[in-house]
Amino acid sequence: DGGAPPPMAMVGDKRAGVWGAPAAKRVAIMGGMGMGGGDPQLADLVNRVKSVQKSDPAGKEAWWSFCDSALGGVKDPSRHDAATLQQFLTQYGA
Repeated sequence: DGGAPPPMAMVGDKRAGVWGAPAAKRVAIMGGMGMGGGDPQLADLVNRVKSVQKSDPAGKEAWWSFCDSALGGVKDPSRHDAATLQQFLTQYGA
């Protein structure tokens, strides 16, 4: 009928490799439970950046500006490395 969108994880879809897998395997494929892929230092930096965004509108604006100018617009802190997150936090003074 053409009106219904295809399911998110179809066979042959790149995403099916992760999302079509059982939950435990998805966690392993994606590098652990949530942010940082099991790296506690990276997880802490991700949480600090998220906290800056949530607690201060100016912090959120600063993060978005940093992402747009230096990170190709990718605003999810868990998609960046520790050095990048530390650079933002140092520049922001957090």
